[in-house]
Amino acid sequence: MASLGWGAGSVALFLSWFVSLQTFVFLVRLHEQGEAPNVRRMDRYPQLTREAFGARAGFWALTPFQLILFTGIPIAYTITGAESLQQCVTLLSPGSPWGGGAGGGLTRWVVLFSAVQLAVVQVPSFHSLSAVSLVGAAASLFYILVAFVGALVKGRAPGVAYGQPRAWTSPADKLFGVFNALATAAFAYGGHNIACEIQATLPLPPSTIKRMVGGGGRSGGGGGARARRPGPPTHPPPHQTSLPRTFLLTAWCYFSVAISGFWAYGAGVAPNILVSLDKPTGVIVAANLAVFLHVMGTRRRRRGDWGNG
Repeated sequence: MASLGWGAGSVALFLSWFVSLQTFVFLVRLHEQGEAPNVRRMDRYPQLTREAFGARAGFWALTPFQLILFTGIPIAYTITGAESLQQCVTLLSPGSPWGGGAGGGLTRWVVLFSAVQLAVVQVPSFHSLSAVSLVGAAASLFYILVAFVGALVKGRAPGVAYGQPRAWTSPADKLFGVFNALATAAFAYGGHNIACEIQATLPLPPSTIKRMVGGGGRSGGGGGARARRPGPPTHPPPHQTSLPRTFLLTAWCYFSVAISGFWAYGAGVAPNILVSLDKPTGVIVAANLAVFLHVMGTRRRRRGDWGNG
């Protein structure tokens, strides 16, 4: 928002949200291929691309994007987690050389975050534990509420400006700033990135299994009559009905923080708005720790995800 302004920033966030929602819907609809009883489940992106383009073309249609994803996300989350830890020290001990206020660099925190992450990835997969997802969701909602309410309570900063950032001193700065903002908006709604993995954990409901084996109809007359072919399910699967609600909540989270942060700080808002907030200290520190826990859990991947399928 700070690099694009009110109009273009809002449009970019909305388009990113809409494209992500439609992508998720398509992935849900493409999850099961074929007719009963020979239904094939597309539980991994390699399976989808092989089904659509063939083995060779499907590999090259997917691999470059996976390389970008698996390279860019760890870098972004490492920097975010390191900034959150550094901000905690800055608020609790302003004169500490480990804090950002005393000129301390971020490198040491990047190394520390990476070391903790290296230890965490040695733990066997815990994706099946619902408590992990619950903690991640609670942490996200907490720091989003802190950022949203904190910016509103703080109000507009003195001399706030909504033009281009002061750091832009050349056309090249403006070009890279705009492209960075567009990339940030495109990266914001990432739920569809794990759509296949989410669906892979869903067991087939009894009604679906019954339809697949042809046992969902009632006999149409005498004892030797053929069973009536089952029709489509009366209600859509739960994960399809919950999808719009989830994306509406996600849209509120991003738009509330983007609008309140830009309103309060203008073009000078920090990429991580929690870095711009400092009061009340305890709440801001807790929010930064929640960000750290969130990115730590988000980066945790199951072993063997690369090329799975």
